[in-house]
Amino acid sequence: MIDTMDAPNLASDILFLRQTKIGKRLDKFDILPIASQLEKFLSSNPACIKLFQKLVKKGGYVFNEEVVEYFKEEYNKSPSIPSFIIQRKCKHCNLLVESISLAEFDFDKSKSHKTRCPKCNSSIHIHETGSKKFQTADILTIFSYGMRCGIFKPFQYSSCPFCKKEETIDVKEAKNQIITTCGNCGEPVEIKISFELNKEILNNFDILNSQGYWFEWYLGYIIKSKMKDRIVKRNQVYRIGKREIELDLLVEKNGLTTCVSCSTEKEGKFDSENFHLIKKVCNKLVLACPDNKVPMPIVESAESTFKENVSTISLTCFCDIDSLNEIMF
Repeated sequence: MIDTMDAPNLASDILFLRQTKIGKRLDKFDILPIASQLEKFLSSNPACIKLFQKLVKKGGYVFNEEVVEYFKEEYNKSPSIPSFIIQRKCKHCNLLVESISLAEFDFDKSKSHKTRCPKCNSSIHIHETGSKKFQTADILTIFSYGMRCGIFKPFQYSSCPFCKKEETIDVKEAKNQIITTCGNCGEPVEIKISFELNKEILNNFDILNSQGYWFEWYLGYIIKSKMKDRIVKRNQVYRIGKREIELDLLVEKNGLTTCVSCSTEKEGKFDSENFHLIKKVCNKLVLACPDNKVPMPIVESAESTFKENVSTISLTCFCDIDSLNEIMF
């Protein structure tokens, strides 16, 4: 039982060294106005996390035709990626309470959807199904909501169908100047509108160099803002013996520590070779992926070290604070 578990034995060969620069940057990002807007966007619908994850992999910049084809191809080719139908089921009696497609989903009222079971009054789990194909309109719906939240910003660019040159247009200059020909080959160009990530998000998450920091921030922000009885520490570096390891998230409550290890890789890559070292610092290990299940070999490796004190987080937990409470100390 949790209440009888011994705290980690912080032996003399275990030394806390520092918080990394990215960890300090993510902590500072928490207090920016865009942080609450980003959490609102990501938590409103699992489709938003999926699109954001794909956008990050594109470096934060997308063009209309490119993003539509890219997202449709990614989602429709893999049966393991669910489409955007949200189902709310009771985790106790399995009653289907709601089934909402993305076309019917009201982002502005997402928090008002039913969260208690009318039959047994238990909290409702959020699930997804893959019963229909991902549509172009779905992508544009999410981008539209993201623009209202300030997550994405539109920009104009010229595209030459002949030499393929694409160039961003300064909106202020565009008011006084109509661009009709390509500056490279002189042929007629097409003027198009596309999207880019908010610069505060792009820079603070270091998206051009890493694809995973947004996910660590998101989990940490939810735990800090929704579970106020926990202490959250990001990107802590320890020396254990002769080894240095970085822990993504440490969540402390009543003297017990949970390590949340995050992976945004499609294969669910985790530092399994260091699970035995993490055990010296933490009581429990949580393995988290944004849009894939944690691979079973990784789970089994963690269980061999942490025994029953291993949990996993997948996309369906993010909108479900009750589920997060259950898997955290």
